[in-house]
Amino acid sequence: ITNQTAWITREGADTEDDESLRSRILGAWSELSTLPTRDKYKNVCEAVPGVLAVTVHDQHPRGQGTVDIVVTGTAGQATEGLLSDVRKATDSIKGPYDDVLVKSSETVEQEIRVTVVVPSGVDTTGLKERAEAGLTEYMRIGKQRVLYELYLFDIACAVRDAIAGTYSYKNIRVTTPNQDQILDNDKVITLGAYSVTVEQG
Repeated sequence: ITNQTAWITREGADTEDDESLRSRILGAWSELSTLPTRDKYKNVCEAVPGVLAVTVHDQHPRGQGTVDIVVTGTAGQATEGLLSDVRKATDSIKGPYDDVLVKSSETVEQEIRVTVVVPSGVDTTGLKERAEAGLTEYMRIGKQRVLYELYLFDIACAVRDAIAGTYSYKNIRVTTPNQDQILDNDKVITLGAYSVTVEQG
């Protein structure tokens, strides 16, 4: 089996969950407006295959009459092909005097280090691997989290949920980052270098 160069012709997407479908159905009402609103832009753009999320800045980000649309693809940053599809969608609904800029979100790698403290003498075989799997699953780009926010509590909970029921633990500490990370909403926090350390005590 071989993968030829440029074998992917269109970005894929995860199976849509019920909450995402519900949100899209409610958002469809915005498409009935005569002139485009923020919600109409958002709903039309998120209906383009390969788009995971859209942020619309409609408070004149570049001057009067301007609208910025930030696109997040299923892999984080949107490809030029995906941005082209979104531009076609916006061109079909934009107002006669709207100056619309479609651009990709920017990915920002975040290093994560976690320490799991377990009681002395407990068998820890496979614990590190299970905890790391829970961490990578939580950091996967998807609608299960707000992509430009990262809370230490949520990281610890992701690791806890991955090992609960199989391993006993006394504490889970997130050592890196040392505080919650809240970025601009045109950013996507992705997983950089990571590790889980197991301590007995």
